[in-house]
Amino acid sequence: MNETERTIVLPDGTVIPGPRPVGRPTTDERFVPTKARPIKDLKWTHELAIDLMLEHPDWGQAELGEYFGHTQTWICMIVGSDAFQAKLAERRAEILNPEVVAEIEERFRALANHSIARLHKKLENPNASDNLVLMSV
Repeated sequence: MNETERTIVLPDGTVIPGPRPVGRPTTDERFVPTKARPIKDLKWTHELAIDLMLEHPDWGQAELGEYFGHTQTWICMIVGSDAFQAKLAERRAEILNPEVVAEIEERFRALANHSIARLHKKLENPNASDNLVLMSV
C-alpha cells in the first residue's frame, strides 16, 4: 500500500482500499517529534478545571477528562502548561489565606486535644471494654 492509500478492514475480513484522508499525516510524519504549542491564554474551560481541582482535590486526570469529555492526555497537556500552573498557584494562594490556614490548624489541634482528653477519661474507667482499649491504640 502506498502512502496515499489506506486500507479499511471490515469485521468479516473484507479489505476495502481507499484514499488517504487529505491533511492526515503519513506514517513517517506521525512519528516525528514535534514541540507542542505552549498555552498562552487560559480559556473558561481551563478556569473551570482549576475550580474543579480545588473543589475536588481527590479527582485525578481521569475524572477531569470524564467531566470535560476529553482524554487524560488533553488534561495532562493543559494542567502541565506553565500558564495553567501559574493560575492554579494564584488561586490556591487566594483560597489558602495564611490566617484561615492558621485558624483551621488551631481548630484541629483543639479538637485533637479534646478527643485525647475524652479518650483518656474513658480508658481510666476500670470497666473499659477490651475493644475500646484495642481501638484506641
